[in-house]
Amino acid sequence: MHNKLLKNTKAHKRASARLSATAALCAALVAVGVTPAGAAARSSALASGTLTVSFGNGSPFISNFNPFSATANLQASGLIYEPLWFWSMADSADNHGWLATSYSWSNGGKSITFQLRKGVTWTDGTPFTSADVAYTFNLLAKNADLNPDSLPITSAVAHGAYAVTVNFSSPAYTDINYIAGTTYIVPAHIWKSINNPTTFANAKPVGTGSYEVSKVSPSELVMTANPHYYMPGLPHIETLRYLYFNGNTANDLAIESGSIDWGGAFIPNIKTTYESHKGFIV
Repeated sequence: MHNKLLKNTKAHKRASARLSATAALCAALVAVGVTPAGAAARSSALASGTLTVSFGNGSPFISNFNPFSATANLQASGLIYEPLWFWSMADSADNHGWLATSYSWSNGGKSITFQLRKGVTWTDGTPFTSADVAYTFNLLAKNADLNPDSLPITSAVAHGAYAVTVNFSSPAYTDINYIAGTTYIVPAHIWKSINNPTTFANAKPVGTGSYEVSKVSPSELVMTANPHYYMPGLPHIETLRYLYFNGNTANDLAIESGSIDWGGAFIPNIKTTYESHKGFIV
């Protein structure tokens, strides 16, 4: 059995935009163990085209975009809510600031201070500030269920609008990827009124990410490019269309028929099945 990404070049040619993904889309794909071959290509500064994707979802889509929920749609983490820093799972040397522009350790690794990116807004138009970052880390400190990596957070303090210090009960140098790379920042002005953030489904998410939710049904999730995204020239693809299939057989048939552009699934005898197909890259 193999878990492989198949690129359907026939469907690829039909798309009105080349399959050059945003960094956030790449992060989402890497999270499930696949990376698009054209991720480094950038064809246009303007978002256009539709990318139809299947990850071989184990269950139908639901309106849950809580980035702290184990049952939330994968797209909540990265495409809607973003981390402070980006680390590539394929190359540890490939890392750079995202919502933060720099960070520095102090207090023997028990404190870390982030300088935040300016000019970022939430999709409801509210400015992103250090209050959001401090709120998110304090939320994790107070709720073990929202802190699956068991980060030893004791407090987070904002310094003005664009700096925040997170404090820990013990040196946390080795936790940097979890602290900055997989902690997804939520808007304080919305989440502070949520009674139970553990069970909050967050059906209408407000994020800083490159995409917004436009449709959710059991069989389909459609996301549209954030027209006010702060990263210059991103995203490249206007619409991301995720499809649910009730098993690998249906998913594989969709790949072979050309009805999806990118797909990841467990495929038996993958070389025998696809190596002779000139329209696919395995």
